[in-house]
Amino acid sequence: MEEHYYLLWPLVVLLFSRRTLMIFSLSLIAGAVLVRAIFLSAGLDVFTFTLCRMDTLAFGSLLAIVFTSNIHWQTIVLWTRRLVLPVACVALASFFFLSGTGNPILQAFKYTLFALMCAYVIVLTLSPGRWNPAPRVFCGGWLRSMGNTSYACMFPPVHLWAGN
Repeated sequence: MEEHYYLLWPLVVLLFSRRTLMIFSLSLIAGAVLVRAIFLSAGLDVFTFTLCRMDTLAFGSLLAIVFTSNIHWQTIVLWTRRLVLPVACVALASFFFLSGTGNPILQAFKYTLFALMCAYVIVLTLSPGRWNPAPRVFCGGWLRSMGNTSYACMFPPVHLWAGN
């Protein structure tokens, strides 16, 4: 799924204006919910089909677009701070109480709620404030060290690739 995104998104960025990119990203989010609901209603798998999972990548794309505009970014930060707790409660409730219910509409929205929660974490991490612990938590040395260690294990040193 990510490969489809990385293959097509640069072309989309070249062809669309900033405003159109924002609308396109929002359309991908809404479209993913709709396609998931249709697939789930038909009893089809939603974990591997690209259009069923595109909302997560579209949230990230939308944040990247909005981040470049201070006015838009401040609006996103404001709304994130207002909505993060209610959305977190709904997301967690949907995970614990609605998982396995078989209702396709509820299941379709559950994935988007978790994608929205991930977007909120990114927004909070990138918007330091007096009462905001996210930058300290997610930019801490222990987390960076864990990331360096994890990704270093994925990519062995170049001399191992060369057969030396």
